[in-house]
Amino acid sequence: MSGNEAEPDLVVDHVVQAITTQHPEHDADAVAQLAREEHAKLAGNPVQDYVEVLTEHAVKQRLHDA
Repeated sequence: MSGNEAEPDLVVDHVVQAITTQHPEHDADAVAQLAREEHAKLAGNPVQDYVEVLTEHAVKQRLHDA
């Protein structure tokens, strides 16, 4: 793994922390599940620099739409 590839567990942890800090009404386990799903969608892309930001954005959008 190169230095630019985001490790799934680290990304999920950061996304959960960011979202549940701003929105404590959301269950951390549910946010983690969404983060894993969204990260998996991005994991195969050749450019990994923005995976964490894109994952967080997608999770926030899914929580908003729910």
